[in-house]
Amino acid sequence: MSEGLGRPAHPPGAPDEEGALPTGRGHITGGKGELAMRNPQKPLPLLSTRMWAVLLPALIVAPLVYLFACDQADYPYYIRGPVCEAYTLPLPPEDLAVTPGNASNTVSWSSVGGANGYDLYFATSTGVSASSTLIAQVVSPYLHGGLTNGQGYYYRVTATIRGCEGPLSKKEARGDPFDPNANPGGGGGGGGGGGGVTTTADVTGKVVDAFTGFPLQGVTVQAGGVSATTDVNGNFRLVAVPSGGQTATFTFPGYFDYQRAVTVPTSGTVDMGIIPLSPISPAFAWRVVLTWGPQPDDLDLHAVTPGAINVYFKNPNSGTGTRLDRDAIYSLARPPPETITISTQEPGTYKIFVQNLSGSATTTLAASGAWVDAYDSAGLRLSRAVPSGCVTGVDFWNTLTINGTSTAAVGVCQSITP
Repeated sequence: MSEGLGRPAHPPGAPDEEGALPTGRGHITGGKGELAMRNPQKPLPLLSTRMWAVLLPALIVAPLVYLFACDQADYPYYIRGPVCEAYTLPLPPEDLAVTPGNASNTVSWSSVGGANGYDLYFATSTGVSASSTLIAQVVSPYLHGGLTNGQGYYYRVTATIRGCEGPLSKKEARGDPFDPNANPGGGGGGGGGGGGVTTTADVTGKVVDAFTGFPLQGVTVQAGGVSATTDVNGNFRLVAVPSGGQTATFTFPGYFDYQRAVTVPTSGTVDMGIIPLSPISPAFAWRVVLTWGPQPDDLDLHAVTPGAINVYFKNPNSGTGTRLDRDAIYSLARPPPETITISTQEPGTYKIFVQNLSGSATTTLAASGAWVDAYDSAGLRLSRAVPSGCVTGVDFWNTLTINGTSTAAVGVCQSITP
C-alpha cells in the first residue's frame, strides 16, 4: 500500500492498534481487554437460557421424587418436618378392640378418613405411649402372635398418611392370651371334677353406660375363651366358662375397654351384676364409677376436692370442675352406676370414698358387692372391690386418692367420715 493512500478507514466496532474498543454510549474504555455493555439499561441474566433449560426440570422433579419416597414400603415411617406439615394428619380410630386367643391377640379397628396406613403400639402394662413397642403399617384385623398366655397386653393405634403419623388413640385396649386346653381348676382335679375333666359354669351380667345408666346393646363380652354379646337390655350370658379365676373383658365402640375379675364356680351360674362402661368423649381428666348389688338399697359416692369441697348427692357440683353425673338408689327405680367426673382438675389430692347410706344394720358394705372404677383420659386405671372388713357398724369405705396423673388405692373400712 502506498504511503499516499493513507491508512484505511477504521471499521465501526473494531479494535484499534492498541486493542481498545471504541468509546461511545454503552462502552467502558480504558485499554485492551476491557468490558463492553451492549445495553447499559438491561443487565446480563444471572443464568443463561441453556442453564435454565437444565435446572428448571430438576427443580420440578426433585420434590416429586421425595414425596414418592414417602409411599415406599422401605421408607422410615416417622417423618417429621416440612413434608408432614403439608398434610392434614388423620385422627386415630377410637374403636380399638382385642380378641384373645392361644398365645395371640387379634387387634381390630375401623378405617378412618384421610389415612392410608396404621401403626400399632403395645406394652405389657397400661399406659401405652409413642415410646412403647411399635408394629409398623399393619392392617385390621391384625393377628399379634408369639405371646405369653395369661399375660395382659395393652394396645393403642395411630393413623398415617404417606408415612406421616397422626396422634395416638385415646382408647387403650387390652387382651389376655389363653390356652383353651389348660385346666383352670388346677391340682390335677380339673376344678373339682377329677380325672382331668374341666368343670364349667355360666357367667351373666348387665352392661350399662356409666354416664347415663342406659343399657348397652352389642357389647362384646369374653371370659375363659367364651364370648357373647349383650342384648337390647344390656344383658349377657357366657355359657360353660371354665371354673376358677377368670378375667372378663368388655369392648364396645366409643367406650373404654373394661376388665373385671370373676371367680367361676364348678357348676351353675355366677352373676357379675352391673358392669359400667365409660364413654370416651366428651373429654375429662378423671371419672370414678360406683356399682353394687340390690342390697343395701343406697350407697353414695363422694369426691372431696383439694379445696375440701365434698361432691355427692346433696352437693352435686363443686363449682371448680367436679360434678356428680348420676345418683343411684334402687328403691327409686334408679339402679347403679353412680358416677363423678372431674372435668377440670385442681392441683392437689382428691379423696374418693363410699358411704352406706342405708346403714350397716340392714346390709353391710362388705355384702353389697360394690366396685369402684377410676378412669383417666386414656382408659381404666384402677378397679377395686369393697373390702371384707366393711362390716356392721362400719359404713364408710375410704377407697382411693387422685393426684395429678396418678391414682392410689386406699381400701380402708372405717366408722367415721374419711
